[in-house]
Amino acid sequence: QDLQSEKNKSLALQKQLTDSRLAFLKQQLHPHFLFNAHHSIITLMKLGEKEKSIEMMEKLSELLRYSLREISNVEITLEKEMELLQLYLDIQKIRFEDKLHVLFDVPSDLQTALVPSMILQPIVENSIKYAVEKTSSKSIIEIKAFRQSEVLCLVVEDKVLDAKNNNTI
Repeated sequence: QDLQSEKNKSLALQKQLTDSRLAFLKQQLHPHFLFNAHHSIITLMKLGEKEKSIEMMEKLSELLRYSLREISNVEITLEKEMELLQLYLDIQKIRFEDKLHVLFDVPSDLQTALVPSMILQPIVENSIKYAVEKTSSKSIIEIKAFRQSEVLCLVVEDKVLDAKNNNTI
């Protein structure tokens, strides 16, 4: 009984450590994203793109509202994670217009799977930073979910289209 009690305590401590690490990661991500979104809105306003800047502010407000509502949840369903990611991508699509294309391949039977909240946003943010921002060509970001044995796999791929012949490079 004592051994089982110690195992339970150890598992609880490991979960607390994991939860703390995830909360710390969230705190690190929000300021970086918020700075980039804020800068994009200012740039749109300076360019006289009133409608786009308003749309981006509305999407950003919606994203912040959603993330504040979900912040206490360490894990959320894949469906909610995709909704959160879509809000983020909507902001980026305003910024990059036709240069950014996003494809989702997420089977409906995986929508109820639990994932760490905001697990995909920083990965997609890196794709935007290191693929989309670095080229003047069109870029595609693909987000896929699939099950391999009993493991949920999430994949984010970025591709840049060669402007001359529309092949990926």
